[in-house]
Amino acid sequence: MRIRISLIRFLLEAGFIILVAAAVGLARLSTLWIGVVMFGAWLLVAFVERTGSRGPRRRQAAEEPVQELEPQPEPEPEPAVVPLLLRDPTPRAWNLWELEQLAATKDGDATRVEERALLLLHLRQFASAGGDLPAEFDPLVREAFGSDLAELVT
Repeated sequence: MRIRISLIRFLLEAGFIILVAAAVGLARLSTLWIGVVMFGAWLLVAFVERTGSRGPRRRQAAEEPVQELEPQPEPEPEPAVVPLLLRDPTPRAWNLWELEQLAATKDGDATRVEERALLLLHLRQFASAGGDLPAEFDPLVREAFGSDLAELVT
C-alpha cells in the first residue's frame, strides 16, 4: 500500500511541474522568468514532499517518547554457581603445583593472569616440598582464583 501512495504522490508532483511548465510556455514569458517560475514550482513540490514524509513520523514521535521515557529495569544477572565445597568456610591447604596448572589453563584479562602469576611466585617460599601451602593462605587463594577452584575440588 505504501508503494502505491508514494507512486501516486510522485505522479501528481510530476504532473504539477509539467502543467506549470506548459502554462509558463503558453504565457510566452522570457527565459529568466520561466526559470524562476519552474524553480518556485520545484520548491513547492519539495516542501510538500518533505512535510508529507515527516507527517507520520511526527505522530509516532509524539506517542513514542512516553513509552521510551519509562525506565526499563535491567535484567538481574544470573547467580554464579559455586560448588558446595567452595562454600565451606573451613580453611584448607591448597597445592601450589595444582594452582599453577590451573592458572596456566585459564585465560582471562591480562591483569588477572599477571596477578595470579605473581601470587604463585611469592607463595613458593611458603610451600612444602610437595607444594602444599599452609591453611593460612586459604582466603588469599580463594580470592585470587574464585570459582576456578571448583576444578581442583572436584
